[in-house]
Amino acid sequence: MSYDLDTYSDVPYAIDNGVTNKVLFGMTGFTSGLLGIVTMLIVFFMTFVTIIDVLYISVPFFGELARKYNWDGTRDDRKIPFALISKDAVRAFEESYQSEASNGYKSKMLIYIRRRFLSFLKVAIILSLLNLGSGPILRIAYNIVEPMMRAFGLI
Repeated sequence: MSYDLDTYSDVPYAIDNGVTNKVLFGMTGFTSGLLGIVTMLIVFFMTFVTIIDVLYISVPFFGELARKYNWDGTRDDRKIPFALISKDAVRAFEESYQSEASNGYKSKMLIYIRRRFLSFLKVAIILSLLNLGSGPILRIAYNIVEPMMRAFGLI
């Protein structure tokens, strides 16, 4: 007497795991490369903005030039003004002069660093996520999307 148990009847044999693994490996490499490029762009942009801001705050000639050509965006009426100088640097500059006018003195650089600290902290968190690769980002995205899919009855 022989009993034929078909324990693998629910396995789709049409799927080739070798091809699937190659595609997954290729996508992982592509995603990691893309995240690396984004990381480099963020680092370059933050460095550029910080250098321009420090020049605006500490070099009087550059500050006058920036105000003359509206690089600080103070005379721009558009909804999204274009400015090479960050609002933190402009506000630090203005706050320092207001404190000097009221017989006090506040360092422009200290005000700027205090205002910019939160931005640097956010960028550090984003860069650390990008450097970890696509795994943590996919888990975060899954944790956000999964409850919505369950609510709509998709899974």
